[in-house]
Amino acid sequence: MKTSKSISKGYSVGIIIQVLILFFGLVPSDAAEKVTVMTRNMYLGAEIQSLGFAASYEEFLVGAAEALTQIANNNIEERVVSLASEIVERNPHLVGLQEVYNFTIDGSNIGPPFCDYLSKLLEEINEQGASYCVAAVVENMDLTISNMPIPTYPVEPEAKSVGVELTALSPTLR
Repeated sequence: MKTSKSISKGYSVGIIIQVLILFFGLVPSDAAEKVTVMTRNMYLGAEIQSLGFAASYEEFLVGAAEALTQIANNNIEERVVSLASEIVERNPHLVGLQEVYNFTIDGSNIGPPFCDYLSKLLEEINEQGASYCVAAVVENMDLTISNMPIPTYPVEPEAKSVGVELTALSPTLR
């Protein structure tokens, strides 16, 4: 059963695609050719929504540390290569992406788990010989936590206080 959230998300993606086709001239020159669209979810690497329901600050910190470790171990580098290969092989006119994160620590992408997923994907697509650019972006979330004590990466026993920012995007590539 589809929820109203999944229906509205699908409706929004459909509207974005139609607008792109109409306003950016993505209609193929050969009228017999069809416009092909691919959609994928990049996934952060951990479930983080439950952090918003932590009963205490301490519970939040424990959950955040567990999520960061899971994200770091989720191998974004390998997943980006695989997704880029699929995009290059299928060569769609448009690629709709969900859960594309820019995850920074003190304003920097220092490596997993603190990566810019969109930049990594576009770089890998380019390295594989194709060229896509961002046609549209919907910012789904922008969360900043200042002075958050987290383990340093790679994980070390003592924590340090940092500023963590997580931005979730839903870009469309063409």
